[in-house]
Amino acid sequence: MDSQRIASSMLVCMFALSVIGCATQPKESYSERLAEMPMPTDAASTQQQCSWVRSEIARMENIEAMPMPGANPYLAAGLRAKANRDIADLESRAAAMRCAAAFSSQAALPSTDPAAPANPIAQCVAACKTNTSRTGAECFDDCNHH
Repeated sequence: MDSQRIASSMLVCMFALSVIGCATQPKESYSERLAEMPMPTDAASTQQQCSWVRSEIARMENIEAMPMPGANPYLAAGLRAKANRDIADLESRAAAMRCAAAFSSQAALPSTDPAAPANPIAQCVAACKTNTSRTGAECFDDCNHH
């Protein structure tokens, strides 16, 4: 029984390290990378990106729901909290792209109104980064909550 518990703990730790990346983490956060991704320009690319967002949300929900027996409770809570933040960022991206719903196979078509901004969050983030010393993630959070 102890060998199963040790093997399970090692598996959880290896997964956690692969998710977190112990030595080489990207310089940008997940939310910054999402904010800097170009917005789709037509219905086909909108559908493709909405599908990608949908699959990413499902992946993050699997991480959130994954049982982690024997894992350090702080590590497990940290992984779940990160997955929850990433889901919120993905849902914001889906809303910005005007996906019909994060788990719908229908994507909203880009606006045909020339006066409508193509991506108000991306425009806000770009203006924020240009005019302030805040990071992309800070600008994304600020733009996303206003």
